[in-house]
Amino acid sequence: MDDNAAPSFPPELQARIIAAGVTDQASLQIALERDPELRAAYVEFLDAHRDEFAQATMNTLVNAFAQVKDSAQLAQFWNQVPREFEQPFLDTIQERIADAEQNGDTETLETLKPRWDGLQQLLQQAQDTSPVVRALFEFVQAPDEAAARAVFEQQRALLQPFEAQRTLDEAFQSDSPEGQQRLAERRALLRTLRGASPRAVSAAPDAAPATHSSAVMLSGMTDVRGDVVGGDKIIHGDEIVGETVNLTKVGAGGTLIVNNIYEHALEYEWHPPSPQNMPLVIPRENEVGEVMQLLDEHDAVAIGGRAVAVQGMAGIGKTTLAKILAHKVHRKPTFPQFADGILWTDIGQAKRTREQAQSILNEWAGYAIRGRIEGMHFTPNAVRQLLEKNPKLLVILDNVWSLDIVHPLREALPLRARLLVTTRSRDVMNGLDGATFELDKLSETDALALVKLRLKWEPATDVEKQWVTALCRALNYHALALDVALGLMRRQPVPAMWRPTAEKIIQSVQHGEQFDRLVLPADERDKNVERALAFSYNDTTLSETARARWRALGVFALDAPFETRFAAAVWECDEATAYQKLTDFHNGALVTSLEPASHTEDIELATLTWRQHALLRGYALALLRAAGEWEPAAARHAQVYADAMRRADDAQQYYTMRNSYPQLQHAFGWAIDQDLERAQDLIDKCANLQEAFGNALDNYAWCVRALQLAKTRGMPKDVARAQDSLGNALL
Repeated sequence: MDDNAAPSFPPELQARIIAAGVTDQASLQIALERDPELRAAYVEFLDAHRDEFAQATMNTLVNAFAQVKDSAQLAQFWNQVPREFEQPFLDTIQERIADAEQNGDTETLETLKPRWDGLQQLLQQAQDTSPVVRALFEFVQAPDEAAARAVFEQQRALLQPFEAQRTLDEAFQSDSPEGQQRLAERRALLRTLRGASPRAVSAAPDAAPATHSSAVMLSGMTDVRGDVVGGDKIIHGDEIVGETVNLTKVGAGGTLIVNNIYEHALEYEWHPPSPQNMPLVIPRENEVGEVMQLLDEHDAVAIGGRAVAVQGMAGIGKTTLAKILAHKVHRKPTFPQFADGILWTDIGQAKRTREQAQSILNEWAGYAIRGRIEGMHFTPNAVRQLLEKNPKLLVILDNVWSLDIVHPLREALPLRARLLVTTRSRDVMNGLDGATFELDKLSETDALALVKLRLKWEPATDVEKQWVTALCRALNYHALALDVALGLMRRQPVPAMWRPTAEKIIQSVQHGEQFDRLVLPADERDKNVERALAFSYNDTTLSETARARWRALGVFALDAPFETRFAAAVWECDEATAYQKLTDFHNGALVTSLEPASHTEDIELATLTWRQHALLRGYALALLRAAGEWEPAAARHAQVYADAMRRADDAQQYYTMRNSYPQLQHAFGWAIDQDLERAQDLIDKCANLQEAFGNALDNYAWCVRALQLAKTRGMPKDVARAQDSLGNALL
């Protein structure tokens, strides 16, 4: 076999690929998704020949390098070297030159040595001309600290990102003791000026991801607000037919936005999801009954919180109440108005705009279709036509922060569906144009029921009831605050310590104990939760390692699930250890398991999912920043999710990361500000996932931001890479 050639497929596998209609990379991806057995054989072949593929690629690069004729071709060659092959390629050329020198191979030396020298000069020039490196030289060479501070203020856009700190820490060196001392001082100063040193800082709420109002990247058209369809007819009887076409604007009869749909039939088949997993909670029957009555009378109901200020609504159990209601009505004959099922969607703070509703519309359409719909983009009108066949629906939008995203989703619902929204926003409650239900603090009966549920115990004497009631009152009957306090009591080794622990919590609350000098935004703070959490966090039964791991959870995306394997990677421990610690946190009401306890044995340990309440996550993030640990943890989070996305995309299994998309968005939000190379990696590897599940707008917005920043603080290679990504997004 030619050394430059990649291994050939075995005849049987090659025949199966041809039979599947594969002609290019896109059709290969479709074939692998349709046929799990073919995908398994393909991946097995790649794994078995990974080293041979790598060697073939390296030989091709070396031969191309030997053909370079001038500096322009050399620069063009280097820009085309895959990033993961850059260092191995440099090592290979050095080894071949060394072997040629040792063996007297003058022909190889005459071919490689001049080109190697030119490449070294090119790389040095690129390094020297980097805007970040130039700013760092000026910062390091400043005559004193005051001058260095002035340089930082002048060059903040270049020196604030994490990549500047990493470059100074890793790339700048000195042989002299004086130079080493200067670098150590400047590294520490830069860390302080950037706010990465341990100190109390404000934990600002996560910014919503950048969006773009135009949909040009989906179709190449300037306006795709209307219904768009390819072909003459898209709905016929119970079949939805897609053709291999580009987008075409048609009249009002169209129903789907279709972008390069491959020819296949999509049959109507109703398969609604099961309700969210139900945690162990108190029933709150009175509140559930009131909400049910409102749903009978109105087409939309908003569950908010009874409080003067918005922040007072957090943690009182809105989501839990919605889950109780969903499970109560799930396929029960006593609730015929919801006989067709329940559609539950987590919204969260990051999703606020109409454009961001697209992925949700696609998801809802998928409940009514059998067949592959990746790459389709369903309008509200199309979704409504699909849902009309099963219109008896309870649709729950959890944790809504903006009405803009609600409007297209509401347009997609049939008339007989009922919409339930949970929110902390007064604007959402008042603007929903439906009924409102303001959830209050726990009643005394419900508070005692929560004690019984969490401790598997209830007060049997007046004395016991007195201290339990005193604890509930001290925490103002706040559901989350009481849950955290009970979690701390549950951590005690014997029940005899429950009362002394409760009395200490009461005393701490009465003295107003909270986190010293910890600054958070007002809408992420609640005095009841903070006092219970501060006492739990400072409890001597919680080790410093456990505290560090809990506050490290603040680096995960707000209101988003994460799997055990990702917590383990961020914590830099094995998955069994991570699972055990997350279970401990769950028992202490510091995180929530999203899997029913009875089902955990049936699920891989690594993929068990968890979530942290938004209020608790805010405190974890603030503590992480105060300890000076946020930056390395955020870098690990971004790398962990980028690496996982790369592995999934390379294996043609990008869809396995769909539930991790909020974490990928969060990782990109950090990377685009702090680590341009990591951001570009995420852009490359998330593109298929985004296109498949209605998030192509995100891909376009990411590419635009990356190109802007590459021009500001990147090198020519970064700009070229960003331009390529943007070009792909516009196709």
